[in-house]
Amino acid sequence: MFSDTKYLKKRVLSQYLNQESPVSITNSPIETIEVDKKNKELMSKDGIVYSKDGKTLLLYPNGKKDKIYFVPSSVEKIGNSSMEAFSGNKYLEELYIPAGVKTMEGKAAGCTSLRKVVFAKNAKLSKIEYTAFHDCPKIERICYPASVKEFYKRGRQGEYFANCTLLKALCAAKEQ
Repeated sequence: MFSDTKYLKKRVLSQYLNQESPVSITNSPIETIEVDKKNKELMSKDGIVYSKDGKTLLLYPNGKKDKIYFVPSSVEKIGNSSMEAFSGNKYLEELYIPAGVKTMEGKAAGCTSLRKVVFAKNAKLSKIEYTAFHDCPKIERICYPASVKEFYKRGRQGEYFANCTLLKALCAAKEQ
């Protein structure tokens, strides 16, 4: 809907959207996303969309120019099938995941400039969906926490890291 719009810098999500509403900002320069205060399921903090309780990070703007982002410690889940968290951001180079995150879904970290993903040492991450790291062409190494018990079964061989053209190493944390 907002693909390739050169001048759109801010988007406001209506009170009627929920966590399963498909929201696409692909290829747009949106730097901040606000959520109508009457929305019962979503909220925005610092231009980023979360579930109302702050436990799910849903959408990080494509045009947000921060190179480093520390996911808040309140977050337990990143992305879902309708909102693809960091997908398409061209600026983010380092992503720090706190211990409380248990699940990464739907292109959770699909950033074209992403070079580094750091998981907290005491991470509780147990599931990584097969598209979580799609489209991260600059990432060279991913050391996921030893707590990961499942790479979401929907994926087929080779899809987990599609378009991660520089990826040379994949390891569990105890191998670091």
